Amino acid sequence: HTAGSLALAWLAWRRLDRHLAWGATLIAVGVCFATVYTQNHFAVDTLAGIAIAVVTQGILVPWLERGGMRLPGPGDVALHPLRSRL
Repeated sequence: HTAGSLALAWLAWRRLDRHLAWGATLIAVGVCFATVYTQNHFAVDTLAGIAIAVVTQGILVPWLERGGMRLPGPGDVALHPLRSRL
């Protein structure tokens, strides 16, 4: 819950209007507190979720955006095995 809500808030800061980003951030902070307050998770679980969000949004996403991993596109032969025979 924590990692997902924080990752979405981080994404909102990168791609959306500032007002929407603030709303997403408030929701993410609320999720962090609510998971511990309602005793659905321990505080260490929330800290692990924060760490996962920081790693994915702070390290992995920029690496992927720089072309760290090439994903197949619509013209690739692997996606169209019959087309390669024509």
